[in-house]
Amino acid sequence: MTLTIHLPWPDSKLSPNSRAHWRPVAKAKARAKSDAYYATRAALQVQAVEGWQPSAVALHWTLFPPDRHVRDDDNVVAALKAARDGIFLALGVDDSVVRVTDSEWEEVRKGGAVVASLDEMRE
Repeated sequence: MTLTIHLPWPDSKLSPNSRAHWRPVAKAKARAKSDAYYATRAALQVQAVEGWQPSAVALHWTLFPPDRHVRDDDNVVAALKAARDGIFLALGVDDSVVRVTDSEWEEVRKGGAVVASLDEMRE
């Protein structure tokens, strides 16, 4: 089974290369976690998968950047850490169940977007 979650593009303050002060970074992390939590709860209702308790998950990020600016995929995935925490908080599962993480870039989309796909794996 696959769970698909639509998220906003991560705040630039969440990049490992950001030199922002800790307070705006903390606010951006809290916002990203909250956004991901509520997006996951909505996805669970729409996709009718309440009570999903996987023991192993493959996590795939589909990245729609907001512009043509060159970005490192590892920095974008790192900037999604708070969103990942929010997703697994909503599922009620520890994110240690993630066994594989990958990402792919798509076309530029105004404002940017991220789609997280969680596929249950057999161990």
